[in-house]
Amino acid sequence: MPIAERIRTFLKPGRRLRFTRQGKWFVTMTVMVGFGAINTGNNLLYLTLGMMLGLIVVSGIMSETALRRIHAERISFGAVFCGEQARLEYRVTNGKRRIPSFSIEVEELLDPSRPGGDGQFSGRHWKASRWRPVEKQHWAPRCHVVMVPPAGRRVVRGRVTPPQRGLFRFHALKLSTLFPFGFFEKSLEIGQDLTLMVFPRRVAGLRPRLFGLRSQGEQAPIQIGRGMEYYGLKDYQVGEDVRAIHWKVSARRGTLVVREVEQERHRTMTLAIPNQLPPGGDDQSRESLERAIEVVAAMAERYLAQAYAVTLVTLNGRVPAGTGPGQLYRIRTELALLDVLRQEGPAVFEEIDSRLPSLLVRPAALGPAAVTGRFDRTLVVGADGSVSEER
Repeated sequence: MPIAERIRTFLKPGRRLRFTRQGKWFVTMTVMVGFGAINTGNNLLYLTLGMMLGLIVVSGIMSETALRRIHAERISFGAVFCGEQARLEYRVTNGKRRIPSFSIEVEELLDPSRPGGDGQFSGRHWKASRWRPVEKQHWAPRCHVVMVPPAGRRVVRGRVTPPQRGLFRFHALKLSTLFPFGFFEKSLEIGQDLTLMVFPRRVAGLRPRLFGLRSQGEQAPIQIGRGMEYYGLKDYQVGEDVRAIHWKVSARRGTLVVREVEQERHRTMTLAIPNQLPPGGDDQSRESLERAIEVVAAMAERYLAQAYAVTLVTLNGRVPAGTGPGQLYRIRTELALLDVLRQEGPAVFEEIDSRLPSLLVRPAALGPAAVTGRFDRTLVVGADGSVSEER
């Protein structure tokens, strides 16, 4: 590092200083003692004033020493669900060779800006941009490390509970300390961007009968393709795979014959949710929609665990049929980013295949006439999370 830059960093280290409650009282008492010493000329007051000013100076020097040449970086974030504690890990490194750092707190800073630029705020969502507005910082991840040895590092672990689903952006790590007396909080910021996806809240205790299926049409229609089940024989066409030729039957018939197999099939389920609320809906209406989103996520997880091919249909689009953990991640992501639409008129689902089983999860804020489409079954979800089947 050039000498000029070192001098500039030393003079302007980029620190922020905030008075704590105890610090405000201590500074106020110091000023009062100073006025008393000046007015009375009492040596004991001058001695007390010197000691108090000395403590303030020592506090500034030691807190600066604790933060100098300290660095932190994220290690990992696991899957994060709304309302559940998520695990987080940071690595804090001390670049000083001889001096340890004490009482370092690592905190994520949420970006309150709206990076989408053109999105319109509606309810709890930004339309178009799909970024959540941030009003409070209280839930942001925060960890504390007691001591980082000289030229050493510490891995600090903590937990955080996100209050709502969605996409959150953290633009920096904040390192702060109250060391040594707790009069002031000195902090610095390290620019590290992080985009955190918070999935909908997981729902437990759904009754098994809510997952019932109709007896007909439970499986997709038979199609010719790659698989293991025998379907039939047909005459060989130019360009077909010669490995599919059934040589014994071909020799008996005197013409080339290929063996056809059925495409592998899965039990299927289409889940639909009308992510729409009437204009002017209250908080209870929004809560019923949020609970419905959580129920859809839980039912998708249950069906995929039973080897179903699940399709998700919303008013914004659809997640094509798929199976396995990858499909569960895609559905959870779509539900985490799902916008709350404010519009009049019924919610229309036109792309529902009537040959396959389908299930509509409707928030109680929308009446039966507010959704159009043919579904095998309909579940109604209230603002309190109660689930009932519509007859």
